[in-house]
Order: sequence, then structure tokens, then C-alpha cells
Amino acid sequence: MKKTTDELLAELLDREAIRELPARYCDCVWRGDIDALVQLFTEDGAFVIKTVEGETRVEGREALKEFYRVGLKHQQRPLIHNVVVELAAKGRANGRAYVDLRSAKHNFELMGAGHYADEYRKLRGKWLFQTRCFTAVRVDEGPGSIKPRAAAASAARRVRRAH
Repeated sequence: MKKTTDELLAELLDREAIRELPARYCDCVWRGDIDALVQLFTEDGAFVIKTVEGETRVEGREALKEFYRVGLKHQQRPLIHNVVVELAAKGRANGRAYVDLRSAKHNFELMGAGHYADEYRKLRGKWLFQTRCFTAVRVDEGPGSIKPRAAAASAARRVRRAH
């Protein structure tokens, strides 16, 4: 069945709004704007980190706020690219995005790389992350004393214990 111009336009606008979410996420991380960062998630939204050491899951805006408050002290600077969006029914979508992580503490040296698998939800006309799952392909222990995997896991354990 052929889509109408209005349907095609609605899909185009949804895709653009969704593609903007990963960019806004990185912008918030760069600026350290944790309040704006957690507002990109649904109320019950989750952030998941997968590494060779295991998986960490943080759920809900309050837990996310604490997680990012601790985690962003490492001054990582994500560079997002290759965002792919797949629209689904009933205000849902999935996507993938790829990221290089640079260290603001250490002359913007590469400190890691990976990809996100995202689940999006449209609530009250606005697209948000339902789940953002980061799979680390490479996360270095350095430069310097940066230990991003250990810090992220430690912050998540503190958040989990609080609930």
C-alpha cells in the first residue's frame, strides 16, 4: 500500500527527531548538563553498559541522575556517528549509533569506542530514550589513572544499593 504524503512527512519528522536524540545526549555529556541529559529518557528509562566484565543497568531518572553525576567526572567526550533508525508501530522505534570516546582530561586522547542499541518511545509528541544500551568495543584503562569501566560499575553499584 502506497503511503500518503502526510504519512511520509510524519515518518520523516519522526526519524529526524529520533536522530537528534543521540546528538543531544552527547551535547549534554559534553556540557555536563545532567538535568537535561536525564530528561532525554522516559521516567522509567534505562541506561545499560555491556563490557567484557559484565553488564550494568541503571533505571529511572533519579538513578540515572546519580549515575551520570558520578560517571561524568571522568570528562569523557563522546563523538556520535552513523545513527540508524527503524520505526515501529505505536510510537516506538529502535536504533543504533556508534561512538568514539575522547578524554578531556588527557588532550582528547581516544579512551574508548563502542555502539549504542536504543529503544525509543514517543510520549506526548516527544521522542525519548526508553533504553540506551552501550556496548563497549574498546575501553582503555588509561590514559593516566582513568578507569572508566571500574568507575561506571562502581557508580551503578552505588545507585543499585540506594534502591
